[in-house]
Amino acid sequence: MSRIVWVSALLLITPLLAAPQYRKPFLQRLIEDGFASSETNVVYFIYSKTVNAGLFGGNYPRILITGLEGESKRIKGQNQQFNIAAQSLVVIDARNEPMHNNRCLIYLIKELQRVRNPGSNKFVLLVDKTFPERLSLQYLRDALLNLGIGYAVVLPYDQVNSPHEPRRLIRISFTQQLTARTTKFPNLRRLFRLNGQSLDGMRVSGALFQFFPFSYITPSRQWAGTDYYLWSLISTQLRLRLEFRHVNRAGPTYSSGAYSLAMLNKSVNFVATRDMVVLDHAPKLHLTSRDYFNLVVPKPVKLNLIDAMVQPFNGTVWLMIGVLLGVRVFAGYLQDLFGLLDRSGKVRKWWHSLQAPHCPCPQWVQLAADVLTFLLIEAYLAQVTSLLLTLRFIEGPRDLNEFIASNMRIVEPYESTLSLVQVETGQRALLKTRFVKRTAEELARPNQDDAFVELRSRVAFQSYGTEPFDPVTGRRNFYMLDESLADVRFQYSFAKETAFMGVAQDYMLRCEENGLRMRMDESFERWAKIQHLRKEYGINGTVLEFSDLNSLWICMGIGWLSSGLLLLAERFVHSRVVRRAS
Repeated sequence: MSRIVWVSALLLITPLLAAPQYRKPFLQRLIEDGFASSETNVVYFIYSKTVNAGLFGGNYPRILITGLEGESKRIKGQNQQFNIAAQSLVVIDARNEPMHNNRCLIYLIKELQRVRNPGSNKFVLLVDKTFPERLSLQYLRDALLNLGIGYAVVLPYDQVNSPHEPRRLIRISFTQQLTARTTKFPNLRRLFRLNGQSLDGMRVSGALFQFFPFSYITPSRQWAGTDYYLWSLISTQLRLRLEFRHVNRAGPTYSSGAYSLAMLNKSVNFVATRDMVVLDHAPKLHLTSRDYFNLVVPKPVKLNLIDAMVQPFNGTVWLMIGVLLGVRVFAGYLQDLFGLLDRSGKVRKWWHSLQAPHCPCPQWVQLAADVLTFLLIEAYLAQVTSLLLTLRFIEGPRDLNEFIASNMRIVEPYESTLSLVQVETGQRALLKTRFVKRTAEELARPNQDDAFVELRSRVAFQSYGTEPFDPVTGRRNFYMLDESLADVRFQYSFAKETAFMGVAQDYMLRCEENGLRMRMDESFERWAKIQHLRKEYGINGTVLEFSDLNSLWICMGIGWLSSGLLLLAERFVHSRVVRRAS
C-alpha cells in the first residue's frame, strides 16, 4: 500500500517541479538548451525599439543589435554588414513589420543581408501569425538559399510572450521546407539538424581545370582523376544534380580562385579541383592530408659506349675471368709447344694417360670449368639487359647543397613564394637565382637539363603520364630530392557556405579517417601504370630497343674489326711464307 502512495506522490510532484521550466517561453527554452548542449556560443538579437523586453529573458550571453529603420528597409537601401561568431544563433524580430506590399519579407531579407558570414549558424525569424503565406515563404526560401543560410526557422509568434506560443514553426533547410508543431522539436540540436533529403535534386555547378592526376581530360575527351571521381561519388550518394564545367585557370573568368568572376556572380558553386590553401576570406573545405613541394632533378645522362658491357661484374670478378682465360690459353700454347718439341712422343703419351678412365681428375676439372662458365654467362646476361636501359643515367645531387653546387637551372614555379617557404634564407636566395622562365611551347617540350618544383603526390603519377620525358625508355628520367622545400595543404573553394559544403566536409573527413582517399589514390596509380605499360610497351612489360644495344653494337664492331685485322695479318704472313718457299 505504501508503494502505491509513493508512486502517486511522485506523479503529482513531477509536473509541479517541471512547471517552472515549461512556463518559460519557447524561444528562451530553445536558447538555453543550445547553451546547455554546447550547440550555441552567443545569441544575436536584431530587434526594434518597440519589442517586448521579455524576449531577452534568460541567463546566457547575448548581443543586442538595433534593427533597420526608415529608408534603410527599402529594397535599394545599402546597409553596413557585420560579422558574427561561430556557432551563433541569430534572432530577427519582424513581428511589428506590416504585411502589405511584402514589407515584412523585405525587412527580413535586408536584415539577413547584413550578416557577412552566415556560414553554418542558426537563424530564428520571428514573424506575425499572418506571415506564413505560400508566396512569402517561397520568396524567403529562395533568399535563404542565395545567401547561403542553411539553418533557419520561422516562428509565427504572438506579440505577448506567452509560454504556450508559438504552437507551430516552419523549418527551412535550403530546398526543404517543413511545417510542424513545436512539441516535435524539444531541443535545439533536433530542430536545426541537417536533413540529407534537403539536398535531394539540388543543382550544383563545379569548376574543373587540368591538374593531373586530380582532374584531367583523357584522350577520349572524358574527365578523370581522383577529385572528379570523389565528387561524382558524393553527388551520387546525395542525389545531387552535379554539373562539371571545364575552365581555364589563366582566363579572367576563373582566375584568382574565390575572387574570380564566376565565384562572385555565383555561376559556379565551387571549384571541384583542389588547390593550395590561400587566405582570401572565402568559404573553404580544407583537406586534412598534407603534401610537400620537392625539387625534381633530371638524372644526368651520358653516352653509353661499352659501360653496360663491363658493369655486370666488378673488377675482382673480371680479374678472375681474365686469369682463368689466361691460364687456359697458356695451357693450350704449352700443349702445342711440347707437341712440337716432343720428338719421342713421351709427353703425348703422358697426356693421354691422364685422360684415361682410371684418372678422372681432368674430367672433373673440365666439368667444373663448364659449370663456372655457365654461371658466369647467365649472371652476365641477367645484368646486362637492365644495364643497357638504365646505365645511361649517372648519379646526380643528393641534397640541396649538392644541387646548388651543380649549377642546374630550375623552371620558375607558379607559386615561387609558397614553394620555398621552409628553405633557409641563404639557400632560398641561391635557388631563386637559378629560376628561368619558360614559354608554353618550351614547357610542352621539357628540357632534359632543367629541374622543376613539383608536389610530391603528383610525382608518383607523373612517372606514368601520357607524355614521358625520355623518348627511348618511355619513363621520365628524373628523381626527387628527399629534402622538401615546403609543406602545403589543399582546399576546395566555395562561392558561399551551403548545406552541400557542410555535408561534403563531413564526407571528406570520413574518407580521410577510414583510408578511402588513400585507397583511391593507390588504385588510380595502379590503373595509370597499367595504361602506361599497354601504351608504351604492350602487356608484357619493358623490351629492349635498337638504340638500347649501342654497347653491344660497339663491342661487336670492335670484335669484327679486330678479327678482320688478324685475318689480314695472317693472310699477309702466309703469302710471305709461300713466296719465300717458292
